[in-house]
Amino acid sequence: MDMPCSFMEHAPVQYDGPTTNGRTGRRNMTLIPPVYQSGSNGATPTSVNDNHGSPVPVSPGMPSQQQTFNRLDLELIHYYSTQTYMTMTSRLTAHLVWRDVIFRHGLKHDFLLHALMATAALHKATKHAEDSEVHAEYIKVAFSYQNAALAGYIPALNRPDESNAVALFILSALLTVWLFGSKKLPEALNGVNFSKSATLVSQTANGAPDTGAPDFFEILTRIQGIHAVVKQTIQWLQGGEITPLLQPPTEAELPQNPPDIEASFEKLRKRVDDIAIANPQLSKSTIIERTEIYVERLEHLRRVSRSRTVLEHDQQVFAWPVTSEPPYIELIRLRDPIAIALFVHWAACFRCLDHLWWAKGWSYRLVRDASSLLDDTWSDVIAWPLKEVGLD
Repeated sequence: MDMPCSFMEHAPVQYDGPTTNGRTGRRNMTLIPPVYQSGSNGATPTSVNDNHGSPVPVSPGMPSQQQTFNRLDLELIHYYSTQTYMTMTSRLTAHLVWRDVIFRHGLKHDFLLHALMATAALHKATKHAEDSEVHAEYIKVAFSYQNAALAGYIPALNRPDESNAVALFILSALLTVWLFGSKKLPEALNGVNFSKSATLVSQTANGAPDTGAPDFFEILTRIQGIHAVVKQTIQWLQGGEITPLLQPPTEAELPQNPPDIEASFEKLRKRVDDIAIANPQLSKSTIIERTEIYVERLEHLRRVSRSRTVLEHDQQVFAWPVTSEPPYIELIRLRDPIAIALFVHWAACFRCLDHLWWAKGWSYRLVRDASSLLDDTWSDVIAWPLKEVGLD
């Protein structure tokens, strides 16, 4: 991949990026180099702090400066462009989109470029033991670049348009990678309203935690933020450069679910049909409303679960939590057993992504945590999910 810069061993590398008028010019951003220590495996960051390790945006009132890239920046850009982009999806036709198209948009939007570098830093951290100093330093670097990315991303959410639609959508998707890859998100994301219509997400993403909600509740609300951004930007995304990321598989491309999974779904459907018997205290209107939610989520899960054995389409399993609307998430918050059982089944399907560094082990953890909220009367319904992740 041709890089618009040259590497110098002891000096920052200068880059003249494109300006809004399409000409080459100077950009209003300087990345401050972190401290390095050379080792047998090459240069590694030794400290990251507010003064020396964070990408620091220039204040609007300051004169324009030439953007510089230090050695760590180049290391992360190179790693993303040669390694990390392939781990964003299993779909071969989408690899070039992640490598070339999205990186090109990163050169137009600093917040996306910082996000790609943050993701590469997280990826590199996984190559080292979790108790090692190198792992800890790359995690610090990742959060530094994440905060720099969010500094531009959050304001841009309020003014989506054709010029930034791809950048907003991709960074929203990367938030999920960050959440799973580092088991938490930067504090700067607290209080972010992805969409004015996503009332529940706004309420649960603020600084006040909902102590009554299960631990995996945050994952659902964060992932749903992607859907909110898609709704805002889809008019500019469809038929564009990232179309391969948005195209669902055809019916013919997916095999039918094996009998054991279908049998498990049928057990779950039986519980939905018996909701009135199991919950005589509920009003008729509430039963009708909840049944509609359950059936829609179950039938959608049936469809996306068929992608779990097809490597090209395995990430379709994410379509389920992404499209989970606030009424379903509210039932999770209330610890509704059918809603939780549905989530347990999705979490078991999520195991198909264990081959990706940022998703590895999460299926087991989510099934374990969610199933612990169900009593023994649900053991037959969740038998398949437990077996799928090795908890039987």
